[in-house]
Amino acid sequence: MKRQWLSSALLLILALTLAASEGPAPADKKGGYAVLDAYVSTFREMAMKGSKGVLESNLDNLMGAAVKAKAQGDIDDVFYSRFARLMAVTKLTLVPDTERILRPVAEREIRRFVGDILGDEAAMVQEIGTGRLAESLAQEILNLQLYLDTKDQRKKMLEEFYKKFDAAVKK
Repeated sequence: MKRQWLSSALLLILALTLAASEGPAPADKKGGYAVLDAYVSTFREMAMKGSKGVLESNLDNLMGAAVKAKAQGDIDDVFYSRFARLMAVTKLTLVPDTERILRPVAEREIRRFVGDILGDEAAMVQEIGTGRLAESLAQEILNLQLYLDTKDQRKKMLEEFYKKFDAAVKK
């Protein structure tokens, strides 16, 4: 019952996140935008059709697409690392573990993820509720979207910072 409620809450949060972040992807950033859109579309489709049976294969296919995009240079290392973590937490959360073999690993990684994303140090020792996990997943999706949206601006800002730093060192 708890897993069904968790799945439903995650589907709703992820579908709302997609609705808030939809828009045309810039031509030079399609790789990252494409895998984010596919990730959220997977959950929107599940919510609309009510089928969770293909979730694991969809997640596997999506991760394969991210690996391919990284190999082609369409996704950088930072985006790939964060996206892979998002995928791992998603899979640990939603894929059935009836024998509870992965439970200690899953709980530890989910706590670490929630703590990192929400800045909640208490998450490492407390049980993570569905709302906190869903909030963390939605926040990370938005963080990745913002990472892609501001990549060029951040590069220019970093160059300016280095110029200021070099000027200060030369004095």
